[in-house]
Amino acid sequence: MSRRKNDNNGLIDRYGLYIVLAVAIIARIAYLYQYHALPDWQQLTVDPNYHHHWAQDIASGDIFGDTTYFRAPLYAWCLGLLYAIVGDSLWGGRLFGVLIGLASVGMTYVFARRLFGPQAGLGTTPEAEVKSGARAKTDLGAKVGFVAGMIHAVFYMALYFEPELLVDPLYTLLLLVAMDRFVVWYRSMSAKDALWFAVWLGVASITRPNALVMLPVVLAMLLVRWREMSTAVAQEAIGHGATGQTSDDVPMMAGIRPMVKQAGMVILGLVITIGPVTVRNIIMAGDATMIASSGGINLYIGNNPEADGVSAVLPPPLGPNWRIESTVMLAEKDLGRELTPGEVSSYWSGKAIDWMMENPGRFVSLYGEKLSLFFANTLISNNRELYQFIERVPLLDLNPVRFAPVLGLAVIGLLAGAWRSRPLRWLVVFVVLSILSGALFFYATRFSLPLWPVFFVLAGYGVVRVAGVWRESTNRGIGVVAAGVVVAVVSYLIAPPEAEGVSTHALIEAGTYHYSTGDYELAGRFFRQAAQIDPTWPGINTNLGTVLLQKQQIDSGMAYLKKETEVNPWYANAWTNLAYAHLMRGNPQAALPYAQAAVEREPYAYGPNMAVIEALQADSTVSQMLFLAEAKAAAKRTGNDVFLLTAIGDYLLNREQASAAGEFFRMALEAEPPAIEMDHEAFRHKHRNSRENVDNQRAMAAIQLSYIEGMAGRVGPAIEYSLRAVELAPGLPEAYLNLYGGYKATGRLVAADSVLQEAAERFPGDANVRELMRGR
Repeated sequence: MSRRKNDNNGLIDRYGLYIVLAVAIIARIAYLYQYHALPDWQQLTVDPNYHHHWAQDIASGDIFGDTTYFRAPLYAWCLGLLYAIVGDSLWGGRLFGVLIGLASVGMTYVFARRLFGPQAGLGTTPEAEVKSGARAKTDLGAKVGFVAGMIHAVFYMALYFEPELLVDPLYTLLLLVAMDRFVVWYRSMSAKDALWFAVWLGVASITRPNALVMLPVVLAMLLVRWREMSTAVAQEAIGHGATGQTSDDVPMMAGIRPMVKQAGMVILGLVITIGPVTVRNIIMAGDATMIASSGGINLYIGNNPEADGVSAVLPPPLGPNWRIESTVMLAEKDLGRELTPGEVSSYWSGKAIDWMMENPGRFVSLYGEKLSLFFANTLISNNRELYQFIERVPLLDLNPVRFAPVLGLAVIGLLAGAWRSRPLRWLVVFVVLSILSGALFFYATRFSLPLWPVFFVLAGYGVVRVAGVWRESTNRGIGVVAAGVVVAVVSYLIAPPEAEGVSTHALIEAGTYHYSTGDYELAGRFFRQAAQIDPTWPGINTNLGTVLLQKQQIDSGMAYLKKETEVNPWYANAWTNLAYAHLMRGNPQAALPYAQAAVEREPYAYGPNMAVIEALQADSTVSQMLFLAEAKAAAKRTGNDVFLLTAIGDYLLNREQASAAGEFFRMALEAEPPAIEMDHEAFRHKHRNSRENVDNQRAMAAIQLSYIEGMAGRVGPAIEYSLRAVELAPGLPEAYLNLYGGYKATGRLVAADSVLQEAAERFPGDANVRELMRGR
C-alpha cells in the first residue's frame, strides 16, 4: 500500500503538469467546437471589436499610433503582430486567446508548486519543517500545483473568456508570471530577481495598469525585510558585543543599503517596460500620461448619479452609449480650453471624486455592493447575456467548477495552513488591494479573472491538506470545512445590484450586430426584447425606429424616433435619423431642423453633419453659396472627416462646381483617419475609419480629381491622380480605367495596354473592363 502511494506521488510529481495541460487542451477543444456551432461565434462585442480593429491597424503598419493610448497597448500589439503574420481571421484571434489560457494554466501549476514545494519549508504537516537543502518525503507543491492546475484547466469562466479577444487572459498570464517571480525574489532577495520581477510587473502593467497596485505591497515588504535584517544584525552585534549591550544600541540603518538596491532594481524594471509607453505618449500627443487615459472616465462610470456598479452608464448627455469624443468635448467645454487625453482623464476623475464627497452615503453603499461582487458566484457582463449563453454551451452549463466552491476551498486552504507561506501572505495582500481598488470603478466578472489563479492555488492547498488537518484535530478539521462551506454558500447568495442596463445593453448589442449584417428582422427582435425591459432606455427607440426605416416603414419608424426625442432629448442619433426619415419622404426642408438639432448635440460626429449636407443638397432652393458655406463648416466641425469630404465633393461636382469640388477632394486626399486610440468608431462592429476604408475614400477622391483634371484638358495631373488612386486602393477598377484613359490620351499605348491587362486580371467580372478588353 505504501509503495503504491509513493508511486502515485511520483506520477504527479513527474507528469502532473502534462496531465493538467492535456485536460486543459481537451476542455478547450471541446468548448471551441460547441461555441463555433453558435451564431454568437461571429459576434464580437464592444471591447473585442475595439481590440480587433486596433490590431488590424497595427498589422497594416500603424504600429505607434497617433495620440495618447486610451487603453493599455500590449494586447493590441500582440494581436496586431499575429494578424500581420497569419491574417486577421476570427479563428486566429480566438485561438491566440486559447493559447494564452493554456499558458496560464501551466503557470498556475508552476506558481503553486513554487509556493508549496520543498523550497517553501512547509513540509507535509503544519508542524513539519524542511531544512535547507533537504527534500520533503512528499512534494506538497506538486500535489497543490496539480489540483490548482486542474481547477484552472476546467474552470468555466476561464474557458469562456479566453477566446473573446479581451485583454484579461493576457493580463492573467503576465500577472501570474510576475507573482511567480515575486516568490523567487522574496526567497533570494537578490537584485537580479528583483529586476526580473519588476520587468514582468511592468509588462503586465502595459496590458492593464491595475498591476501597479502591487507597488505598495512591494514597498511594505521591503520595509518589513529591512526591519528583519536590522534586527538580525542587532542580535548578532549583541552576541559579539560587551555585556549589557542591547539592540537599541545598534543603528537601524543596518541593512538599508541592500534594501535600497532592491528598490532601485524594481524602479529600473518598471522604467524599462513602462517608460517607452510614457515617452511614446509624450512624443505623439505631448501628454505625459504614464500608460493610458481611460482611468478617469472608468472611475466616473463607477461613481456618478446614474451609477449602478455594473453598467457602463453615464448621466445625460453621455448616457449608456457614450462616445470618447463626447467625454473630450464636454470636458473642454467646461474648462474652456483644449485638453490632452490625460487632462480629460483627470477632469473625469475629479467629477467622480466630487460625486463621492457630495454623496458619501450612496458612495459607501455602492462601493459595498461592488466589493461584494468580487466574492459572488453571480456573473456580470455588459455586452452579452452570460447566463443565456452558458445554457447553450453544455461544457459550461454542466460544469460544476464555479467560483463559489473554489472560494470555499480557498478559505479552507488558508485556514489549513497555506497562510504560513510568507510570500503568499504578501500576494494575498495584493489580491485584497486589487479588489479594494477595483471596487472603486465598476464591476464585470472578467475583471476578477486575473485574480482567480490565487484562489485556485489556495483551493488546491485546501483539497490537498484538509484530510491531514482533520486527522490532526477533528475539531479543527470540522471548523475549517465549516468555514469553507459557509463562505461558499454566502458566495452563492450574493445578488447583483439592480442593473437594468446589463441585460438591456446585452440585447441591444446583439441587435446592433445583426443590424450591421443587414438582418433587420432579427435585429428588431432583440431591440423589442430590450424595449420590454425598459422602453425609455436611451437609444432603444432610435434602434427600433431605424430598423423600421430600413424596412421602408417610415411612419412607424418616425413614431419611435419622436418618442426617443421626448424621453431622451439629448440623444443625437434620434434627431439624425428623423432628418433621414424626412429625406426618405422627399421633404428636405423638414429634415434640416432635425439635422441641425443633431449637430448641436454632437458637432464632431459624421452622421449629424452628413444629414445637414444631404438636406441642403436635396433642397433646390438652397443657393450654391449657402451650400458651400455650410459644407465648409461641417468639414471643420468633423475635423475634415474623409467620408464627409468626398460626399461634399461629389455633390459639388453634380452641381457643376468643379473648382469647389476639387478643393474638397484635395482635402479628402490628404485626410487621415482619426487616431484609433481615441476613435469610438473602433468599438463598433464595422469600423468606418479603418485604414482600408479611409484609403478607399481617398482613392475615390483621387479618381474624381483625375476626372476633373482630364475634363479640363490637364492630362498629366489626371494621370498622377489615377496613379495615386491605384496606389491607395488597388481594389478599385475605376482607378485603373482612369489611368488607362490617361495613358491612351497621351499616346502611351504600351502603358495603357499594360494597365488594362492588369485590370482584366484583377476584375474579370467588371463590365467596363470587359468592354474595353473587347474593343482593344
